[in-house]
Amino acid sequence: MLPRKRTLCPLRGIVKDIGPSSHKSKIVELYLKGYTSTEIQRSTRHSLQSIERYIKDFSRVSILTQREESIDNIRLIVGISERLVKEYQELFIKYKDGDYKQRVEELIDNITVYDLPMSFKKNAGMRM
Repeated sequence: MLPRKRTLCPLRGIVKDIGPSSHKSKIVELYLKGYTSTEIQRSTRHSLQSIERYIKDFSRVSILTQREESIDNIRLIVGISERLVKEYQELFIKYKDGDYKQRVEELIDNITVYDLPMSFKKNAGMRM
């Protein structure tokens, strides 16, 4: 039997030259620069729900960063990866002052860090 020949498939990030940052932080950056969620939706083909979630997560990371929470705590509280926390922190530091300061402050003022826990029915689906 002949050995299989391996073929390497190029990753989307390499082909599109996306670099190390995620599409989520790019979408948040567009929002910080003044684009509306609808404009971002049209240009990125992401759902409005996803865009709003990215913006909400960025806002929470920003608040927790201001409170000097550790990256691990932020990751656990917001429910996102460590890499994304760091990307959002970089955006926050980059845009918290200067031309986009007001936009960042609006996001921080209009968000809560902790949502109420989801409610579950007691013993739902469990037999004892």
